[in-house]
Amino acid sequence: MKSVMHIISGDLWAGAESQAYIFLKQIHKLRKYSLTAVVFNKGELFDRLNGEGIKIHLIEEKKFNIVQIFLHLMKLVRDIKPKIIHTHEYKGLILAICVNMFLRNKARMIRTLHGLTEAPSGIRYLRSRIALWLDDLALRYFTDCIVAVSRFIEEYLHEKYPHVKIQQINNAVDTSEQDLSVNQSVRAVRDSLGISKDMFWIATAARLVQVKNIEMLLDAARLLKNERDMRFVISIFGDGPLKKDLQRKIDTYGLNDIVLLHGHKANILTIMNAWDIFVLTSKSEGLPMSLLETMSAGVIPVCTRVGGMKEVIDDKINGFLVETNNYKELADTLIIIYHEDENRKQYIKQNAMQKINQYYSIDHSVKNLMNMYDNI
Repeated sequence: MKSVMHIISGDLWAGAESQAYIFLKQIHKLRKYSLTAVVFNKGELFDRLNGEGIKIHLIEEKKFNIVQIFLHLMKLVRDIKPKIIHTHEYKGLILAICVNMFLRNKARMIRTLHGLTEAPSGIRYLRSRIALWLDDLALRYFTDCIVAVSRFIEEYLHEKYPHVKIQQINNAVDTSEQDLSVNQSVRAVRDSLGISKDMFWIATAARLVQVKNIEMLLDAARLLKNERDMRFVISIFGDGPLKKDLQRKIDTYGLNDIVLLHGHKANILTIMNAWDIFVLTSKSEGLPMSLLETMSAGVIPVCTRVGGMKEVIDDKINGFLVETNNYKELADTLIIIYHEDENRKQYIKQNAMQKINQYYSIDHSVKNLMNMYDNI
């Protein structure tokens, strides 16, 4: 049985962690490979993988320096002898390549690129720029295959790394989890968060970081506040370094009565079933899991026209696309949806669910991943 090792940081629960968990869980069920996961942080990903009975090794980066992590990983690779090492971020890839070379191991190196990262400018970001430079070298010269989670990323990678094998394997959702999550009624979810049943519920779920551009949603909320015939509330789910800044802007704009910061919610799949609209205002994206999950749940998406989001959303058919930073267009779109008749809203919701079931199911994507494992 071919041995496959996945390496991922697991320091937070975001799109990469969510996607890794779904794929690992599905592969584990099929029992086709000897599967091992290595994580560098004890968080939600570790707990979920452990709960599925997946063999998991924790090398905590909070306890060990980079040399100690390298030595622990080297021992694991020497003992397990994986044929494939599949990484999900630059640290895991660079460490795995170094271990592979030191041991003269012949494991194939795979890296999933979950999104694109631009090198920040300025001396204060020198460490980040060096890390991205090392990542670029690793991808260019030492990686057997790069997995692109969207067509947008695939095209970018083909242009940047013309001599590296690129494989598009879409992010995907496990619809069986969605089916389980709808057991809790919409009314119960709204009651638990203090959202009245007749309130138009607009929500987003994202890390509170610059690239997610939550400020655009707040600017749109300022315009929506003037719509006297529109009863709505905006919920922001997620944590991150910008949480205090966003709360200050909410206070400054006088939006406390219509914009709520809920923080991270582990049961977000249950909560999203009760939303009317899902908004994602990112400046850049790969293929966000939150978009696939909400569309699968039959929630109307309104997203910026970037990355893989414009591949999934057929504008005005199964969702809506707006230009980045155009908060007036976002506000106008939300107003239009609010006033649409129910038949039109149901048409968009059904199309959203159909698109996910047809093109972004976990069974289809896992099959493609396993074919890649077998062929590499």
